[in-house]
Amino acid sequence: MYISYLDRLPVEILHHILDNLDTQTILFSFRFACKRFHSIANSYNYYDFNFESISKTKFLHMCCIIPFEQVVALTLSDKDNTHGQIKVFNSLFNINQFIRLRSLTLIQIETHDLKVFLNYAIRSSLLFLSIDCQTTRIHEENTALNLISSTIEHCSLKKLNLNMRPTDMKELRWPLNLTISYLRIK
Repeated sequence: MYISYLDRLPVEILHHILDNLDTQTILFSFRFACKRFHSIANSYNYYDFNFESISKTKFLHMCCIIPFEQVVALTLSDKDNTHGQIKVFNSLFNINQFIRLRSLTLIQIETHDLKVFLNYAIRSSLLFLSIDCQTTRIHEENTALNLISSTIEHCSLKKLNLNMRPTDMKELRWPLNLTISYLRIK
């Protein structure tokens, strides 16, 4: 007879194991192994949702079970294989519900969607922000540039990645006092 000791491990150790699993594995495999694992997955507070390369079907399925108050990292993408994902995400969720979010990555985001996330970022506790708007002309939209500048100034960001067109980068206003310890500009 096979005896499993994994389900007898303390919750703290299982949380450390979950720290090393991707979110899909936690939600679709670990969570359904037994009732105890389901409960542990539901109480886990360090979800990292990376939607950079995910099918629309899986994306929608995961959106149905996102414990938004337990998400600490979120990656959204509007690349060719995930086009329209950010707009769908915004239609399903109010980003302000993600109260524990510390890391936000936005890939190939359009200006109107960027504004939603930057308004959130200014009032949030984000430590890491990555914006890829290389394919968008945001210098034509001064509001977005002002929001990026305001976000940099008012957030307590430690890390910032910006991937923007050179014309947009030239228009960006940099505040004098920065809390950023890591800056990457492309």
